[in-house]
Amino acid sequence: FFLRNTNAKSEIDTWIYGVGMVDDPNYIQKSDQYMFKTQVELSLFDKLWDQKFGFAINNIDRHIKNKKDFLFPFDYERSHYKGELTKLDWQHNLKLHDTNTLTFGMEYEKETGKSTYYNESLWGIGQSHFPKKSANIKGFYIQEMITLKERLFATLGLRIDDHSRFGTKTTYRIAPAFIIHETETKIKATLGTGFKAPTLYQLYAPPLSFWGITYPIGNIFLDPERSRGWDFGIEQDLFNKRINLGVTFFRNDFNDLIVYETGKGYINVNKAKSEGIELSAGLKPLESITLGFNYTHMDTEEKRTDQDLLRRPKNKFSMDL
Repeated sequence: FFLRNTNAKSEIDTWIYGVGMVDDPNYIQKSDQYMFKTQVELSLFDKLWDQKFGFAINNIDRHIKNKKDFLFPFDYERSHYKGELTKLDWQHNLKLHDTNTLTFGMEYEKETGKSTYYNESLWGIGQSHFPKKSANIKGFYIQEMITLKERLFATLGLRIDDHSRFGTKTTYRIAPAFIIHETETKIKATLGTGFKAPTLYQLYAPPLSFWGITYPIGNIFLDPERSRGWDFGIEQDLFNKRINLGVTFFRNDFNDLIVYETGKGYINVNKAKSEGIELSAGLKPLESITLGFNYTHMDTEEKRTDQDLLRRPKNKFSMDL
């Protein structure tokens, strides 16, 4: 088990029209967050049946206060947010045969949150109240892992999620791989579907008001995101596995993708897609040194506007040693 606590204090600056960013001596944010997690493992019948049971809780309490002072004699602000995420999971692994491993289990996750906000300025008084809300989701899954003659590997998985607001959704995943040992080539693919419910903030966050204009944020009429994706790739080992090269093509199609638009808040986009190619290279000049390089090119499109999706990099490069 582990327990982690983070206690933070931040001094926040303020923007003044015609001046820019200036120090605000009384604008302070304080937050206190703790996370606890524990896991118990049990092995039965000479490791033919393994079990894992886990419990985790993540709690955050955040305050912001900005008192009036000589530099900002008319400005006052205070806010408070409190949220909690609790999760339980229980997993079983059954070694049915040297070629088969069956995995099944359940997960339970509950999210709770509330907040208040109040401010005063020359433009008047603004306030919003996010009453305590909660949502939970129960997940049940089963997965079969198959290995045949150390050449064919396949994973077949099915998952059922029962959300307290959005009901029951079923998703699946199929992931085969084939290894040609004579040429040290690996051919792999994945096909699957996804389901993602809106967060409490996306559903219930109250609107903000500036200069008499109200900007919505939360949207209780949001639908969950649904997706279908596939990828296909080849990996090749060279020079007695000193070099590994890989290429993977992928595509994801989204229905009811959740995005944020200024003036509208969080909304569902009817259809969107992302597709691209990933290149990888691994080098091992010495037994104790491994170099890795990855490059991804991704094109995205929101079908409604024919525009790129926000915060999705078109080009991404990484390396590790």
